[in-house]
Amino acid sequence: VGLGENGIGEVGARLLSEALKINSFVTDIDLCSNNIGTQGARYLAEALKINSSITTINIGGNSIGTEGARQLAESLKINSSVTTIDLCSNKIGSEGARHLAEALKINSSVTTIKLGDNSIGDDGAGYLAEALKANSCITTIDVEDNSIGDEGARYLGDALKINSSVTTLNLVSNSIGAEGAQHFAEALKVNSSVAAIDLFHNTIGDEGARQLAEVLKSNSSVTNINISSNVIGDDGAQYLAEALKTNTSVTTINLDYNSIGTEGARHLAEALKINTSVTTIDLHGDDINADCCWVLHQASQTSHATFVHDELYDFERDLIRQNQTIQTFLHGSIPMDPASSTTTLNEAIALLLAGLDVHIIPRQRDDEVVHGDECFAALRQELLTGDSIFDWARRHVSRQEMLQCCLEQLDMAS
Repeated sequence: VGLGENGIGEVGARLLSEALKINSFVTDIDLCSNNIGTQGARYLAEALKINSSITTINIGGNSIGTEGARQLAESLKINSSVTTIDLCSNKIGSEGARHLAEALKINSSVTTIKLGDNSIGDDGAGYLAEALKANSCITTIDVEDNSIGDEGARYLGDALKINSSVTTLNLVSNSIGAEGAQHFAEALKVNSSVAAIDLFHNTIGDEGARQLAEVLKSNSSVTNINISSNVIGDDGAQYLAEALKTNTSVTTINLDYNSIGTEGARHLAEALKINTSVTTIDLHGDDINADCCWVLHQASQTSHATFVHDELYDFERDLIRQNQTIQTFLHGSIPMDPASSTTTLNEAIALLLAGLDVHIIPRQRDDEVVHGDECFAALRQELLTGDSIFDWARRHVSRQEMLQCCLEQLDMAS
């Protein structure tokens, strides 16, 4: 039953609750953003004490408050069918979290609980942590945007040292710094169930990245880690890169919108020459320049991983376009004399040079530098034998003069 954003209010909640007391077929109910308030939550709580078919209930964004959370918590002490409950954006506060935590110590059916944007703070995190020490059913806990700091991270970290059911932890947009990251790192040294941890938009910095990197060298359960927007720089990227050289479980790591530049990206690229598990590294929004794009492109060609970054996407798109232009030109499909064709090819080779960042070492034969049409003929012959411009460049990165001579020949041809 999907009734989200319909303005049913507490009257609608009462009528629906009466129906749910006798209905035995409905399994999912979505009442998000309906302004049902505390009284509406009480009606639903009474229904859940009787109903045994509903497994998923979403009453996010309904301003149920602390009292509404208490009413629902009482129903969860009795109900044994609900597995997923979403109470995001309901102003339940730390006291509301306390009531729910008490219920979770008893409840054995709920596997997913979402409490994002409820201002539960460190105290609320502490109450939930105590519940996690006793609960063995919850697999996913979402406490996004709840003003949880390092103290709350300590509570949760201590709980994860004991809990063996939680696999996914969402701590997005809290106030967790390097100290909080250390608490989670300590937990992951002994925890073997957590597979995904999301710390997006916190402030763990390079030191927090170092703490997590150290544990990733030995942890074998974490497969997905999101530490984007965490003020991580090149040093943090290097710590993580060292961890990835030995880690065999992480498949996805999100580092977007940090302060990672060319050096940090190079370290990550080097790690992927050894790592065989990572499939995606997201660097979107980081300060990656054209030189590093070439390094990341090469790394992605020799590993299973995909780097995500706008600059890299544009760079690889341009490389494909350049290769197609050069191959088509050399095979004679485009005449040499039209200015547009010549300009396109000139730009392609010039941009390739810029991306390679090579040093000029002229190729010599019999103590004479090979110039002009001989250079162009050599390049043309090598490309026509089946090489791509990427393969050719990897073997001839020291022959910048050769490509410059090619440009001269093309200018002459135009």
